[in-house]
Amino acid sequence: MPSLFVIKEFALGLKPPAPTYLPKDYPDLKGKYVLITGTSAGVGCEAAKLLLLKNAHVVMVNRNLEKTAKVIDEIKKDLLKEEVTGEDIDSRITVVQADLADLTTIKPAATKVLDSVPQLDIVILNAGVMQPPNDSVTKQGYELQFGSNVIGHQLLIELITPAILKSADSNGKPRVVFLSSMAHLLSPANGGLSWDFKDASQSSSGLIYGQSKAGNIYQASSYGKKYADKGIATIAVHPGILNSELQRNYPGWLVAAIKPIAYPAVYGAYTELFAALSPLVGEKGPGFVGYVAAFGQFRDLREDIAKGCTDGTDDKLIDWIDKEIIQYK
Repeated sequence: MPSLFVIKEFALGLKPPAPTYLPKDYPDLKGKYVLITGTSAGVGCEAAKLLLLKNAHVVMVNRNLEKTAKVIDEIKKDLLKEEVTGEDIDSRITVVQADLADLTTIKPAATKVLDSVPQLDIVILNAGVMQPPNDSVTKQGYELQFGSNVIGHQLLIELITPAILKSADSNGKPRVVFLSSMAHLLSPANGGLSWDFKDASQSSSGLIYGQSKAGNIYQASSYGKKYADKGIATIAVHPGILNSELQRNYPGWLVAAIKPIAYPAVYGAYTELFAALSPLVGEKGPGFVGYVAAFGQFRDLREDIAKGCTDGTDDKLIDWIDKEIIQYK
């Protein structure tokens, strides 16, 4: 039986407050460098578009380059309506190929990032897999959601940290946004983790997806504590219930049921960019500043996961991942 807290959070997730931090509130980002994973569709695409509109340089880290090229063309058409020229957009986009489900692709991608931009002021780890068919695994044999959403992103963030530290050294007050979900509420009891990250027999379940989202929260917590003295802030984000490609593995009846209550993907971008840009986040200082839900509101974590962010569970998870990824650094 779900706790009253979990029921309340899900109810709020179905009808969240309207966003209050919108593109009209965003600062001019000229000279700022932002990395986003998963910009070839959905929330990542919308976030990239809004950042480009505000003059940021956007590093797009995607698996499918053909799809990325098509999305960039669509972004250009939309931004032309805002009188942003195609040439200007081209000069502020860097495309990097990486497959988060294959750890061998991530170091070459990180090397290209470090060679292409002088620093990273904002990182949004947006890409993700949600409830694929059972027995779905990564190239290295991890359950696909945990392998892609957590392990792949952990290798990437560790390898690009030098660029984030360059922003910190110039008093850029960098932020790292980890895309979590209110699905963390469905993760295993007693800390959100089963500690068996290769068992893919229940990949299609909310329990296993929730485990990966709990993992993202622990990443934000551990990374934030590690680099708080450098002025880096980390935030875990639930973007909202959205119409997006994340639902591509759902049966048709479930997609049809979700559609009437789901919001356009741009609302997820509003949530991510609240975390990345809002002064309210900055006021909470560096380090792990908390969990932001749709569409830009601080919320409490499930109690055992909140405890895991302070009792060492977060660092224990990252230590385990580090042993797994060391050969790919």
